[in-house]
Amino acid sequence: PAGSFCDITSGNTTRCPDGTYCPPGSETAELCRAGYYCQDPSVQVECTTPGQYCEAGSQQPADCPPGYVCINTDRKEECELGYFCPEATYERTLCRVGFYCQNTITESECTDGSFCPEGSTEENDCRIGFYCPDRFSTTETQCNPGYHCPARSQQPIQCAKGNYCPDGIHELSCNLTQFCDRGVAAYRDCARGYHCPNPSIEIECSETMFCDVGSTEQTICEAGFECANPGVKVQCRNGF
Repeated sequence: PAGSFCDITSGNTTRCPDGTYCPPGSETAELCRAGYYCQDPSVQVECTTPGQYCEAGSQQPADCPPGYVCINTDRKEECELGYFCPEATYERTLCRVGFYCQNTITESECTDGSFCPEGSTEENDCRIGFYCPDRFSTTETQCNPGYHCPARSQQPIQCAKGNYCPDGIHELSCNLTQFCDRGVAAYRDCARGYHCPNPSIEIECSETMFCDVGSTEQTICEAGFECANPGVKVQCRNGF
């Protein structure tokens, strides 16, 4: 009968073991075919549920284990790095943007100041001179002159007064006699008619005072000169 096999020599009938299939008239017990399962040795049922598989000799379907993919129901295949394969996976899924997969069973969130394009196996630190607005950034954004971006920056940092940022990387101090407003890419000399007590302040010269280019302080107009314009010193005419 189905579910048993008959020894043709002795004529004895033996029930088929678990995981085997014995249709009527079987002389030996055969393993349940791959892609099928045999809860009852008399019936071989096709494995059809996506994400499950049935190896030869299966008594019931098994969920595809984490780290594997079951594209076909007769076997499991190992998932490649860069893909995320949780339990019962039937399609390989690239690690999502904003996540990285150091192995095939764990998808980890990218941290602030890094970027993770699709299929990342590790998070990428945003380099100096670039910024990454959020963890879903797929590339780095270059820092413009007038700003500076240390490693792992989320936003560009505006250059402070008294400093200049020529390349998005360096924040350099202005020298005395120079003036650097907030967010500048280059320094300049303190303007004629103004004085700069320090590189972050530029103050207009008072009347009757004189301020040449690069002045750190205002000076009294010299005897024999007039300074109607604080940036211009004109010699007085004879008799005046």
